[in-house]
Amino acid sequence: MRFVDPAGRGLISSIHPYVRVYCGGVLLLAAALPDSPRRLVATGVIVALFAAASRIGWRVIVWGAIPVVSLVGGVGILSVISGMRMEEFRLQPVVMFAGKCYLAYLASASLAASTHYADALQAFDLLRVPTLFTSIAGSICRWFHLVFREASAANTARVLRGGDRKNRLAQAGDLARISASVMTWSFARAERVAAAMECRGFRGILVRLPGRPLRARDLIWLVAIFALLVGIWVVLQ
Repeated sequence: MRFVDPAGRGLISSIHPYVRVYCGGVLLLAAALPDSPRRLVATGVIVALFAAASRIGWRVIVWGAIPVVSLVGGVGILSVISGMRMEEFRLQPVVMFAGKCYLAYLASASLAASTHYADALQAFDLLRVPTLFTSIAGSICRWFHLVFREASAANTARVLRGGDRKNRLAQAGDLARISASVMTWSFARAERVAAAMECRGFRGILVRLPGRPLRARDLIWLVAIFALLVGIWVVLQ
């Protein structure tokens, strides 16, 4: 998980990060609710605008279709194996299901591209989500970032030492050793972090950290998106 630099993010950087998180949550919920193609398409337009404002790359957009196609294909294979007949197949439910999954992915990817995970956790804190959940989630996100950075450094060292010139079996052995090294390093790092927390007086009591001030006018975007989605739901069938 990479750190997000809001600078250069255009319109999205002018929106309060907590409001971005709430807007992303509303869009995720909206992506799961449409029961007609027209509502799904209209919701998709709003999600696409959110993605465009977040300036996610085309690779991220295309990559999201791969797991959706794999999921739909797997469900189709299981249906055929279980004995479903071709005359029982209906295209619209399949398209609706795939569209909902992809819109949920696109909303999540847009939020991740424009908002740091620490801001997302503080936004949950503001809603009085249990502190244990936000603390554990923050530790997991931070751990993923550290492990990814360590694995990238180890793989770069492997490539610089000519690892790509080895045969496939030797490369698999190198990757296995890198994986073991990264796991060992992560355990050692966790022990050091725990010792550092104890030295600073941590005794298992979790507290809410002060976040960024949120003013009423910052919620304009959230109200606008919610009102637009409600309008779509009422008008379109």
